[in-house]
Amino acid sequence: MGVARRFAVLLVVGAISTIGLTAAFAAPAGADTTGFTVIGNLFAPTTCQLARIDLNTGVLAPFGPTDASHCVFDLTIAADGTLYGVLVKGTTGSGGTAHLLRFDTTTGAATDLGQVGAFVLNGPGNVQGNLTFDAAGNLLVYLVPQTAQGSCPAITNFCLFRVNPANPGSATALGPVPQTFDVYFGLATSPSGTLSSVRDSLGAGSLGSTTSPTTTTTTKATTTTTTLPGVHASAGSWPPVHAAVGPAQTLTVVNGSNGSTTDVGTGTGTPFTVSLDYDSAGTLWAVGFPNGLAAALSSNVITIDPGTGIATLGPAITSGGTPVAVMALAIPRPAAAVVVQPRFTG
Repeated sequence: MGVARRFAVLLVVGAISTIGLTAAFAAPAGADTTGFTVIGNLFAPTTCQLARIDLNTGVLAPFGPTDASHCVFDLTIAADGTLYGVLVKGTTGSGGTAHLLRFDTTTGAATDLGQVGAFVLNGPGNVQGNLTFDAAGNLLVYLVPQTAQGSCPAITNFCLFRVNPANPGSATALGPVPQTFDVYFGLATSPSGTLSSVRDSLGAGSLGSTTSPTTTTTTKATTTTTTLPGVHASAGSWPPVHAAVGPAQTLTVVNGSNGSTTDVGTGTGTPFTVSLDYDSAGTLWAVGFPNGLAAALSSNVITIDPGTGIATLGPAITSGGTPVAVMALAIPRPAAAVVVQPRFTG
């Protein structure tokens, strides 16, 4: 997300995390504990809503409109406090496009600033468009182009683009991630300028399954089993709508100049991370499923050690006391203090 004050995005996707899990959670001392989220089900993001979140408790306070224009995969906030997100419109692989949106953090209203780039999208449906402002104030966005854009190949890779919010159509391709058919979740900038994301290790060879996961809900009167969207792709191509269920997630450092990435740690665990952001103290927060697809209809707060990739599961995210799924997390960071140098006169 952004460098000065900004929001990270929280979203709900299913997979199995490779970020190691520790047993106990405690909010880091001195860390910011209030953020913003997008409430919505990533599997069927038809209507979504912004909400404030208490990261210590996971409690949400929804606000503003509930509609499709709020179903963004990620959020970020500029140094001036402006909140942005990227919305996928249409169907990827069939003319779908990415649009840069600006959100009012008081009313929740969304404004479409225009299409990002002059290309249509491929890739894993709406599960792209993660974004952040880097240390220099550049807006960076991950997208999967349908046709080659500069050094970014067609279809196969998440690619990093630099976007001018005043002219989103002039997006500049910076370069692809090293892996083909890997999904990247979240994009965040630390106070020191490190770019972080979470890589989901799909790989072309792991695609091709048509199995759909299920979740079972039991009440006093009935037991209901719901089939969730699964993998719908042949080997060597993206699922047309939903992200495939990958075997592992890994924290990674992103090179903001060319899109290349370097993994941090190799631990595995059960929670699945969908979005992440740094606070002003350098704490890396995230949100995601506590037990992979087994709990894909609810989300938890997570913290991640930037040096080891180890994740710690935090409180369940709730609204009105009910566990809910979210698509985005954002943490405001105060603007840097202005130092006024003393002036002496003789």
